[in-house]
Amino acid sequence: IDLFTGNTDGTLTAGKIVRIEGGKLKIVGDDSGIFFVACDEIGKFSDDETTWIKIESDKIIRNTSKTLEFFLPDTLEKDNTYKIILKTNGTKLKRPVKTMVTEIVSIK
Repeated sequence: IDLFTGNTDGTLTAGKIVRIEGGKLKIVGDDSGIFFVACDEIGKFSDDETTWIKIESDKIIRNTSKTLEFFLPDTLEKDNTYKIILKTNGTKLKRPVKTMVTEIVSIK
């Protein structure tokens, strides 16, 4: 959800706050984070994590199991499409788990 516009259609505003709601969302552990991954119009993206754009931890304003809220970086290219991928490493997990939490989103 784009909290600036209220849009729920996958269109997000750069530099504004975004909310993701669901379950088991909390970001925990080393190498964890919220990542924006550039993709094409059918959702294909690179597995090369060095190209993924990480939301810095000081930009995350809510991090609970049911809700994530964070500022979208201004550096995301407008009119490009992305997938949002969460990487977390909870206390019971031996390695980080990657979860795609959205369909394709676009930045305006």
